[in-house]
Amino acid sequence: MKKSEKSYFSANLKRVNRAKAILGKAGNFRREQAELDVIDGELADFAAKHILRQFGSKLAYTVVYDIPEFGKVLTRHGAVEDLGAFHLGAVSWKGDVRAKGNLFHIPYELMDYHVTQIDNVMHTEAILFASKLLDVSGMDMVGFGLSGSSAVDLAMKIALQYHNKNRENKKSGFIAIRGGYHGSISTNLHLVKLDQNIQNMNLRLKLLPNPAENPKWYKKLNSHIKKHGSDIAGIIAEPVMFSSGVYDLIEPLRIVVEIARENDILIFFDEVVTSYAKTGRMFAFQHLTEKFGEKYRPDLVTLAKNITRGAESLSAVMLNAKVAKGVRKFDEYFYGFTMGGARRACQWALDELILMEEANAPRLALELGGYLLKQLEPLEQEGAVKQVRGRGLLVGIQFHSPEHTRAVSVELQKNGWAPYTDNDPNVGCDYINPLFMFNDTRERVDRFVSSLREALQNTAGKRE
Repeated sequence: MKKSEKSYFSANLKRVNRAKAILGKAGNFRREQAELDVIDGELADFAAKHILRQFGSKLAYTVVYDIPEFGKVLTRHGAVEDLGAFHLGAVSWKGDVRAKGNLFHIPYELMDYHVTQIDNVMHTEAILFASKLLDVSGMDMVGFGLSGSSAVDLAMKIALQYHNKNRENKKSGFIAIRGGYHGSISTNLHLVKLDQNIQNMNLRLKLLPNPAENPKWYKKLNSHIKKHGSDIAGIIAEPVMFSSGVYDLIEPLRIVVEIARENDILIFFDEVVTSYAKTGRMFAFQHLTEKFGEKYRPDLVTLAKNITRGAESLSAVMLNAKVAKGVRKFDEYFYGFTMGGARRACQWALDELILMEEANAPRLALELGGYLLKQLEPLEQEGAVKQVRGRGLLVGIQFHSPEHTRAVSVELQKNGWAPYTDNDPNVGCDYINPLFMFNDTRERVDRFVSSLREALQNTAGKRE
């Protein structure tokens, strides 16, 4: 996996542990000050190169190594007290920073009296999580948000800024695939007076047919790009479209990536649902890069949900080397979310990623998902369900009617199952996803299939 072979995490973990050991010594550690300065510089340099700044500040990072108790953080400059909300992500100053000696070395005129965003303060939990994420994915830069919606919003702003700063003609169009779900917020910088950040942000969105349902999707995509390609900033797609019925689009996306590359369009993979082993790879895009090569690596990948398993609010956008290089050329954007990349959320996400890597979660998900599909396929052959489809542990069971779906779901719930059910007529789908984790067992799969067969028998009258 080339870049995925632990190129950042182990080195940064050693640096962090050594710095904490030095800072944790009682008394004067003047002898180690030069060593600490080097470590601090290396970590700050990693953050500057590989973590997207929240608000485009040109200030150098100050690395926070520890937060031993509420209201106190430990930096190379010593303990800084009277910090209120830093454990959540921001730095809230309760006292006059001038009186505290301004130990962060931030010019006072650039600081808000009440709150300083974390664009110029980087805690080691974010550095280590970003390091591990880049190692496992092979991507080049990480930006943090709070949810899948904010991750997509962030990715769109990155794409706009990338094009507007790296080419003469501005781009503001986006393409999505009909039936996909990419969040519940709209890009809202027009609501604040930040003209330099919202110019040429007159977004134009186009929905194209689902490749799994419309054989003419390729012609329509090509036709739209021929007419409007010079204005399209990005194409966004779920590798496995979840909300509209679990359609595996990984193979068709190979063609989409090729078209995007030919027309200077950024390609986004929305992996809020598909990441973290759900498809049998840690990230769904790795199916393409492993089979067809690195040129099929997406430009931007959005993550949320699975990265903390819902325990903390955190999302991320990963950038490939091309986009990261373009982003590093400028420092005038307004991306961020105040609590994006919060300390505790990053620690949880790091633990989760290490756990999944050590358990070889992708292999387990692939094996269990294959077994699940094999057990469900006879139901389709028998006509008991309309269709079974999916990849890995993202499996959709489509029934014969919305009434049938609801009836089966009720029966399953009576037997202690809580499958994800969607029969929303607005997206034209009607299916159940059984929701298994990589560390589930074949015995539990067998129990589900048995319960499903019983539910189908009890609801036979609802099929038509």
